Amino acid sequence: MIPVPSFGRWTDEPETLGRRVQLLHYLEEYDFRLTPEEFVNAVKRSKAKNAVLCNPNNPTGSIMQKEEVLWQLIYIRE
Repeated sequence: MIPVPSFGRWTDEPETLGRRVQLLHYLEEYDFRLTPEEFVNAVKRSKAKNAVLCNPNNPTGSIMQKEEVLWQLIYIRE
C-alpha cells in the first residue's frame, strides 16, 4: 500500500519486479494528507503485505510527527 502521489521508486520499482502495487490517493482538497487512522484502516482493509511511509513525502512535502509514525507502525501490525 502506497499513498500517492509519492516518490516514483516506491510506486514503479515493485511493478518492474512483478509485484502488485496498491495505491491510496491523497486528495488535494485535504492538502495531500491522510490521517494515521485513514492509512492504517486502508492497509488493513486491503490486506497489503507491505506499507510505505515516506516522511517527509515527496513530492507533497507533507510531514508526519514522530508519534504519528510510531502509532501507524504499532496499529498496522495488529
